[in-house]
Amino acid sequence: MYAAHGTGSGGTKTTEEYTRYRLQETLTLMGCRRNDAITVTGLVFAHYHAHVEASAVTALPWTFQTLQQCVYAELAKLEYTKPTHLLDFDLAKEITQRNTSFVVLLGGTSGTGKSTLASLLASRLRLTTVLPTDSVRHISRAFMTKEQHPCAFTSTYQAGDALTPAQVDELATIATGDMNTIMSDKRLHKRKVLKGYTLQSDAVLEKLDLVLTMFEKRKQSLVVEGVHLNTEQMAELVRRHPNCIPFVIYISNETKHRERFAVRAKHMTVDPQENKYIKYFDNIRIIQRHLCKNADKFLIPKVDNTNVDRSLVTIQTTLIRALRKQMR
Repeated sequence: MYAAHGTGSGGTKTTEEYTRYRLQETLTLMGCRRNDAITVTGLVFAHYHAHVEASAVTALPWTFQTLQQCVYAELAKLEYTKPTHLLDFDLAKEITQRNTSFVVLLGGTSGTGKSTLASLLASRLRLTTVLPTDSVRHISRAFMTKEQHPCAFTSTYQAGDALTPAQVDELATIATGDMNTIMSDKRLHKRKVLKGYTLQSDAVLEKLDLVLTMFEKRKQSLVVEGVHLNTEQMAELVRRHPNCIPFVIYISNETKHRERFAVRAKHMTVDPQENKYIKYFDNIRIIQRHLCKNADKFLIPKVDNTNVDRSLVTIQTTLIRALRKQMR
């Protein structure tokens, strides 16, 4: 299908090509359900073929405005009538035709369902790339040694244990302001956990920035997910790449969060001796509380992922609003 769109150099009309797959992709990105996108695509192409046959007599071109009106008319028949529910067709087609792009950032601590959400969101939006920050960390390790950066060679919830004695002493001094003041073990432990987590996240940031720059140049959209996307990192990435849209994924219910780790253990257990996630569960919750507190500070949307379907709807609705604001 070809749609006349705008005027090119020399005053000639330019045309844009739409395959069935591309139109379905555009409708899905707008926020349509997949089956509805297939239905609307079929009807729009039927209108197009009828128009082409009639144009042999009327000589009227199939313009982008005609295509757009046809799409919205068919969507209205399926009760897609609220403007807030759908991304504008002209904005969505700019993304699918790679004239522009966006990046969804899903941050959050371990066990909150980021990977599952990222895969489902990418599938729903017809995005081909999901990038876990664990992969970026793995690449980063090739450019450093364990002696240089011990925190980068452990899990985020264990990184505090890799701090050097000098770093621990510095944390105690910063917190008390007096070398002679004794800090409680609980408070110092919390600071160690967050310091180790921050150091590992910082090691990932620069490499991730390079990856996002590459995708931005190619006008390719993607979803990035991982525990290394702390709130400070996401705020910095948004500053460097305005097409980034961040979210913090969390589990408010501590019991449900704990139960999620059972499936990761070899014997489906929540025994701390058999399940390292349960062993370090308190550290994981410390990181989550830190992320949620800072999300409010940086005005980053938070998604309580106790229901995957509801979380997907929340993310997609917020994404549509953010894209409309960015691209206008």
